[in-house]
Amino acid sequence: MMKTIAVKLDNISKKYRITQGGLTDAWDMVKKRLSPSNWGKDFSLEIDPEREIWALKDVSFELNKGDSLGVIGPNGAGKTTLLKILSRITKPTSGNIKVRGRIGALIEVGAGFHNELTGRENIFMNGSILGMTRIEIKDKFQEIVDFSGINKFIDMPLKKYSSGMRVRLGFAIAIHIHPDVLLIDEVLAVGDAEFQAKCFKKMSELLSSDIALILVSHHMAHISRICNKAIYLRNGEIVNYGKVTDVVKSYRDYSIEVEDISLELSSAQSVVDQKLLKIHRVSVTNLFGEQISSIKSGDSCCIEFAYSSSIKCEDCIITISMTSTYDRLHSHYSSKGQIDNVKLRSNGVIRLRIPYLGLASGKWKISIGIFDKDYIKPFAWEWFIAELDVIESEEDNMHGRFRMPHHWLIN
Repeated sequence: MMKTIAVKLDNISKKYRITQGGLTDAWDMVKKRLSPSNWGKDFSLEIDPEREIWALKDVSFELNKGDSLGVIGPNGAGKTTLLKILSRITKPTSGNIKVRGRIGALIEVGAGFHNELTGRENIFMNGSILGMTRIEIKDKFQEIVDFSGINKFIDMPLKKYSSGMRVRLGFAIAIHIHPDVLLIDEVLAVGDAEFQAKCFKKMSELLSSDIALILVSHHMAHISRICNKAIYLRNGEIVNYGKVTDVVKSYRDYSIEVEDISLELSSAQSVVDQKLLKIHRVSVTNLFGEQISSIKSGDSCCIEFAYSSSIKCEDCIITISMTSTYDRLHSHYSSKGQIDNVKLRSNGVIRLRIPYLGLASGKWKISIGIFDKDYIKPFAWEWFIAELDVIESEEDNMHGRFRMPHHWLIN
């Protein structure tokens, strides 16, 4: 069955002109025209290359319905410009773009809102901007308010809302227009952990209903959790496009190189990053403590790793994830709820004992993270730092991704 293309970009480019200000530029042009040496010259087509910047250069990709695309890259890479072009806020300088269906966009905190209007009034105004009829907004009004969680404040002026409340309201409106294409920028980082979880659940539901999603984020865990494709932009150009794991790895490799250069250039410790908390010596062992690279499905094992830290790390959360060769998260272990107030020393070893590894046969990738107590900020995060080959148990003939204990009873 052929999939329907929801978004198609062909060689999209966007150029901006760097200006000092309207009056300054106008006065410069007047002085040029008045200069005797320039009399009779035509300045209408004059372009100064030094005062131009290409935010995007020849960007092309296709996105089908039901697919989700993560857009990553450093600041100034062109990510937000791409979303603004897709949402028709700005026009491309060159290239062709096709978007099939209704667009829901959450690009900037407070975009399309009016500070003097109440939350209720802003729902009707913003919903109309996004293409909803007044009847549609009335029908979905309570759903929007309930999802945003700001029921008590719905009749207060928006200028009294926090940035988090604005994001809640903006996201709630964007997803309730039932878009064919949903565009989301980094604004979700403003929301708290509970609201983020609520958003990801809703995005998963929308993807299952065949929408197309484009998510811009600096949080690689968010991209890997929700997206099945990714684009890595740098200086307005596509560096890598394809599987999420490959694209994220190429971006991380580049980030580490830049990180190393930055640390070399500065003797002061001005960069707070994962270099301050390192994860290393990752291994998988059997019950006897012997290191293994393969294991039978259903056997016991222990995943352990060493760490070294030069920062104070208290009330943190340790996570270990198992991802299949299809780059989908299938098993996620967290210290949250089992061990409270985890405190790390300057160095040590952390072990996760798994009495029954219920994964089906195949190669599984191991990722390890150390987060703050709110489960948002990563102190350290290592993608696919180790691999484990799970072998099918001889006594079982099973299919699927998990091996569950079972017993047949036939009368």
